[in-house]
Amino acid sequence: MATLSIIVPTLGRRTLVGTLESIAKQLQPGDELMVSCNNDGNYGDRSLDRCQAKAEGDIILFCDDDDVYTDGALDRIRAWADENPGKIGLFRRGFNNGAMQWRRPELTPGNIQRMCIALPNVPGKMPRWTGYQTEVSIPVSAAELQGAEIVFVDDVIGLARPFEVGTLRRLRYRLRLRTRMRILRGAEEADVLRP
Repeated sequence: MATLSIIVPTLGRRTLVGTLESIAKQLQPGDELMVSCNNDGNYGDRSLDRCQAKAEGDIILFCDDDDVYTDGALDRIRAWADENPGKIGLFRRGFNNGAMQWRRPELTPGNIQRMCIALPNVPGKMPRWTGYQTEVSIPVSAAELQGAEIVFVDDVIGLARPFEVGTLRRLRYRLRLRTRMRILRGAEEADVLRP
């Protein structure tokens, strides 16, 4: 059975407890949960690079500190990895409004997010998060380095920001500069953000 390394970069937000609870209850022997403080102002990239270099699991997963894994998600990822050795999996995550990411099985900016990515842990052949342009760069770079196939897996394994409810919070997210820039670059997130 594949072992998992789950990396969670964080600034210590209050949502971290819920994120860690969603992971801890699903861990199996051999799995590791790596939590790294990220105060570099780079969306957790340096934390991801540092932890990824130390990870010992067969598959590396990434989770923001305001997202959660659904019940049974880690077992489904393990089963998929066992059936698809050496492949890069791009799973789905859901939003409070019922939208999904990925929307279509395409490697386009905004269509996938780091929580969607399941990378085989191949030391010396891992992509660097620091300086990435979009989450699309990570599986593409890993595929090139590892000679691996990228597979879109139609299975919702997580929820994005389930702790954020209410119109004011959704509006605040819509107005964030990073979100607006992604949409301007052609991201499909415009549909994701509609209530």
